[in-house]
Parts: sequence; structure tokens; C-alpha cells
Amino acid sequence: MSTTHDPYRSATRMDAALSSAVHSDGQQTVTNAKSLQDHLHDQAPSLRPARKKYFSRAASLDLIDILSRRSGIGLAIIAGASIWLAMATSQVTPGRAILWLLMLLGALAFCRSYRDQFRNGAINARRPFRWRANYTAGLSVLGVVFASAPLILLPSESSANLATLVIGITLGSAIAAGLMHCAHLTSSLAFTIPLLGFMGISVGRVLDPSLTMYPIAASFGAIILSIWSYRLSWHASCRRNPRTTILRRDVETSKHGVSRTRHHGSVGQEKIA
Repeated sequence: MSTTHDPYRSATRMDAALSSAVHSDGQQTVTNAKSLQDHLHDQAPSLRPARKKYFSRAASLDLIDILSRRSGIGLAIIAGASIWLAMATSQVTPGRAILWLLMLLGALAFCRSYRDQFRNGAINARRPFRWRANYTAGLSVLGVVFASAPLILLPSESSANLATLVIGITLGSAIAAGLMHCAHLTSSLAFTIPLLGFMGISVGRVLDPSLTMYPIAASFGAIILSIWSYRLSWHASCRRNPRTTILRRDVETSKHGVSRTRHHGSVGQEKIA
């Protein structure tokens, strides 16, 4: 006489065995499967699900690729503006202009070389997140040196026309370079945040101190523009690379005590708890 395996009868026996088991732990008593699950959940806080991620790894890699491609334009803008600033102020302060240009070209050469090596696959090709962190560190130095151009290149007795031109070129070039790095918020802010301090000090020292609020307001606007541009790039990348999940085991418990368990490769079974 052959016997067949009945999954529903096995599930009923398992529920009966769990319901009859009593586990005492202080004042807590486990009497059924639901209380057993709650007890194990409380005893293992490290196994609780982590915070929900709203973007996929593919979206992050896409943003890194955009950063590595567009950052070359931003670095070219900084290079052109720095050469012009050094030439424009070389007759007034030649020593300061040469020293400032050497510092900026050193930071610029590091960022440019590091970017080209990543694009060619020679360095950190398999670790894009580490490359982005190191590249952002180099950009922070570059942004501080470039934002200090009006403070270093302009003496206190310089003409108003030259001071206005230098401050305007520095502010506009930093904003443009930050927009070219909008695929990563920290990289974009590396150009705009240093403008807050240097622009205000430079205008107050060279021009009228009553005009200090205007470059500070422009710097705040540049920071807001960088954040807004990053949000646009982030949403566009998330739409191109949506987050997907692989459900290996999905357990859903309804409000009326009905639990549905779906296993990989098997038909879902419904049982009453």
C-alpha cells in the first residue's frame, strides 16, 4: 500500500508542534509560531533589515562614469581661467602670480592625471568608488587654491576694474566647473563652498566692505545650484537604472492571521496560523 506525502497535513502537524512548545525566558513565553518569530526577532537585532536604499549600484556606477567624462571640461575651465588670472595680475604682483599658478597647476595636474588613468583603466578601474573618493580629495585642494585667487593675486591698492574682473572670473569659473562635476555632490561642492569665505574677504579688502554681501549671496546661489543639478542627475540616473530585488523567500502575513509562504521553485502554499 503506497503512501503519498500531503504537504497540508505536514504543515498542520508542524503548527501543532510549535503551538505545544513552550519556551520560558524571564516573563516572555513562546506559545505559537508568531510569538516564536517575534522572540527571535527581538533576540537578534543585528539581523534586522537595514535602511532602505533608494538607488541601485548600477545608478551609482552610472554617476561615476558621468563624473569621469564631464570632469575633463571642468578641469579645462579651471586651467584656462587660472592662466588668464595669472597673466592679468602678473604686472601688479608677479611673485604672487607665479606662486599661486604653481600651486594650482600642481593640484590640477594631479586631478587630470588621476582622471585620465581611470578612464584608460590603468588605476582603480575595478574600484570606482575608491577612485571617486581620491579624486574628490584632489578637487578639494584644487577648489581652495582656485577660490583664493582674488585674495592672493590682488593687493589692497589694486584698481577697482581689475579687482572686479578677477573676482567675476573666479566666481564664474568655479560655478561652471562645479556644474561639470554635478554627478557627485561632494565634488561639485568642492568648487563652490570655498567661494563663501574667499569672496567675502577679497571684496571687503579690495573693494568697498559694504559690497561683501553680494559675492556671499552669489556663493550661496552657486551651492544651491550645485545641489539642484546633482538632484537632477541623480533622478535621471535612477530612472535609467532602477533598483531591482531578487525574492528568494517572501513571507507575507495578513491582518486576519493568514500567512503565505513562497519558496523558490515551488508553488505557494497558504495556511491558517
